[in-house]
Amino acid sequence: INRFNIEGQDLLGNRYNQATRNLPVDAVAQVQIMENDQPIRALKDNTPSERATLNIKLKRDYKLRPFGEIQGGIGGFDNTLWNNLLTIINIAPKNQMLVTAKMNNTGESISDNTLDHIDVTDMDNYISLPENIIKTSSDVYLPIMQKRYLRNKSYSVGINHLHRIGRYGNLRTNITYYGTSDQLSDSTYNYYGGSPAMSLSESSKRKAHEFTLMPHLRYEFNAPKTYIIDELSGELSYTDNLNWMSSNGLPLQERVGRHTSYVQNKLQMILNAGNLVYSINSLTRYLRRSETMGVDDSTSTYNTAERIILQRMFTRNSVSTSLPLWGNRIRLKYSMEYRRDRLKEASSRFMQNYYLLNNIGFNYAIVYASGSVTLDVPVNVFYSSVPWRHTDTSDTKVYVSPSILWRHDFSPSWRLKINGSLNEDADNSILYSDSILTGYRTRMVPFDRIGWKRTSSLSFSLNYVDFVRMFTWNILASASWIKNDYRYHYSYGEKYTVITPVWEDTDSRMIIVQTSADKTFSDIGFSVNGRINYTRNELPVMQNNVEQTVKSNILSPSLNLRWNKLSWLQLSNETTFNLSWQDKYQNSAGYSLRSWFETLRLYVYPLKKISMEIDCEYTSTETERGKYNRNTFVDFRMTYNPVNHIELGLTLSNVFDRHEYVEASFTGLNYQYYSMPLRGREVLFSVKYELH
Repeated sequence: INRFNIEGQDLLGNRYNQATRNLPVDAVAQVQIMENDQPIRALKDNTPSERATLNIKLKRDYKLRPFGEIQGGIGGFDNTLWNNLLTIINIAPKNQMLVTAKMNNTGESISDNTLDHIDVTDMDNYISLPENIIKTSSDVYLPIMQKRYLRNKSYSVGINHLHRIGRYGNLRTNITYYGTSDQLSDSTYNYYGGSPAMSLSESSKRKAHEFTLMPHLRYEFNAPKTYIIDELSGELSYTDNLNWMSSNGLPLQERVGRHTSYVQNKLQMILNAGNLVYSINSLTRYLRRSETMGVDDSTSTYNTAERIILQRMFTRNSVSTSLPLWGNRIRLKYSMEYRRDRLKEASSRFMQNYYLLNNIGFNYAIVYASGSVTLDVPVNVFYSSVPWRHTDTSDTKVYVSPSILWRHDFSPSWRLKINGSLNEDADNSILYSDSILTGYRTRMVPFDRIGWKRTSSLSFSLNYVDFVRMFTWNILASASWIKNDYRYHYSYGEKYTVITPVWEDTDSRMIIVQTSADKTFSDIGFSVNGRINYTRNELPVMQNNVEQTVKSNILSPSLNLRWNKLSWLQLSNETTFNLSWQDKYQNSAGYSLRSWFETLRLYVYPLKKISMEIDCEYTSTETERGKYNRNTFVDFRMTYNPVNHIELGLTLSNVFDRHEYVEASFTGLNYQYYSMPLRGREVLFSVKYELH
């Protein structure tokens, strides 16, 4: 979507999860979906949009005065549980305010309030954070709900305010705080193929603490001929991970700390002068990150202390104009991107490297009655300097990255899109001059230059929509051919894993095919949605003196059924099957693993003031050929409204008291078996009061 508005105002920007997860349902009168909406008034007549704007319309009684809700919950079994929240909202013509506060230890994630949804159509105004150099094992991503396994104490506060200035302007302030203390335990068995092969068994108990503060100040002026945005934002965060673990029987303690801070300013200006449109974009960020790692064990095998400081200055600036040419419009653009990294390892001095990218772009769109053809031809000049490089310390590269996009509407129901591109990108990895430990047993050999990746891609999509019969169908297929000028050699040893960049061309390929269909039978209150996803990767692997191109495949069909014909009963069932396998190659018979996930939800409203929900989640994962780990999770929730504005709740989680989740996976030449203990049976009582 372009924007998520409340009563026509963009209060939350890209962090609209605070509204979708906290806005009381009873306050909403209507959700407006404005398709193909261009929210920038200065571009409405010459730059069409394929994205939608969502606008929340409130009921009359909820305007002009504060409203919200407050909830308190307590429960237990294994431990004392609590789940509390507060939401206060005030929507008026001149001012809007949303305040949220949450705290729980039920395993429910509340970090989504800090999530910035990325606008993929405006990547010029987005900078990703640099990857962490020192890795931790605290981040776990499982296909089951996080509340099944995470033992947490989490807190979140969001303060959002918007003040309208005149007819077209507004000033917005957003402050978000998130803090959590998590505990996780797991066991992992890894088999690393090669000559020789190597096995590693690890078990760990971790405590992770994270605190993040994100302030944001934004001014917008959105007039028919002029558009101005200036955003000043920043972040202060601290994480501390303490890990007691056993590595192939050796007990050790690993502690990783990380301090990150940055300040960023984004400026965007658009001037519509009739046939000519001018725009200026500027994005600048200064970031500082300090990472530390300390390891202690009884035999001094892994005793070490590592400290790395990264200082990064990044700026991207562009000017462009759009003007008519041969009955259509051509866009001319110049942009400049500069990045400077200063890195300090342990007691050494700061080492600096930088690059400068200049780009001249030509974009021409041919628009006809049923569609358009867009040709984009950027010419790039890339200059880089790496002082510790053994040969030339600087390098200059000139390249072109053309792309073409064809959109065609055969009818109001049928739409086709075909896209082809040749793209060349510099690797975004952090460069350092000496080898460093990125984990207690992982050593990274440094890069002495910036790597490059050339990607050739072709994709097409075909969509069919019939709103009268309430049926949609689409298919998407894409293929990518990737050539890197380097690859990694992994040497898995008994003590250390050493990762070394090897400077030679490497080819890989990826194919993705997705199709889905959605049909609603309104007469019987039944809807069905089916999807099939297939992905194939061909990736060269070099480890432990073995070189092999591994060809992996993933097939994932899913089916979602919903029935809501009766006012007092609703049913939904979602089924997903995953099949992953590798093609046969030398010394391998080919591997395949299967998994099955099914979620059944039953909603019952036996009386006007009582509602009940039963969730049944079934998982079946294959850990080796013919051996499966199965779990069935059942949750129950009931709410009762004795009087207006008060809701009493009862929640039972993991009714069958399941204790362990197990899964396995193949990655390249490697196999991993993973197990994690789960939270036990739990009960929570809650009281919610609507502030209105």
